Amino acid sequence: MSAHLDPPQVHRIEGYFEQFREFLKTDKAKAWDQERRDRTRLYEKLLAKDAVDKLTEVELGQVLQGLWANAGWTNKTYVANRVLESNDLSLLRSELKNLLWGEGSLEERYDRFRRAVKGLGPAGVTEIMAFVHPNECGLWNERTREALRILGLDKTLPVGKYKITGEEYVRFNQALRSIGNLMKERGFPDPSLLDVDFYLYFILTVAPLEVAKREEDED
Repeated sequence: MSAHLDPPQVHRIEGYFEQFREFLKTDKAKAWDQERRDRTRLYEKLLAKDAVDKLTEVELGQVLQGLWANAGWTNKTYVANRVLESNDLSLLRSELKNLLWGEGSLEERYDRFRRAVKGLGPAGVTEIMAFVHPNECGLWNERTREALRILGLDKTLPVGKYKITGEEYVRFNQALRSIGNLMKERGFPDPSLLDVDFYLYFILTVAPLEVAKREEDED
């Protein structure tokens, strides 16, 4: 059994596996995977260790405008400009480099970035981290928190909070890795924490619709 998960949690998590396997064959899932690959390539280029401290405003705008955390904004350029106007570009470069490539612990780097940079919340910060380090960092956003509540992990994680500390973010990543380990044990090929995020997205947004459709067809 995977660490950090009790038997009821394991049972709930496994309960969606077969539905998820089928969903991964759909065009919608393949489109999401392509988007993820495109974003990963962009971030690997712009936020690489030897590139992040040379970011231009235009390149940083590309990163910020592409964030799912900003999906609710019609004008994503405004959101990116707000961050750029609230922080000196040299500070953004140096703090991003420390966040992503610094020698301190993940907890320390996260807390430092949140203190130093204005206008970028936990959802955006963790999304950047997840696309640069998908095996180590997960996305802390509303959908993820709701899915974790469904799975019963609200007992051990602060899913009712938006603003979390570095210590809480580390615990969250440990929980995601436990889910990923369970997925791997059940035949999913070496899932990253981005893959776990997609599984949580599926639980919250797709699985309820499939259940409703099945029930409708049975009626």
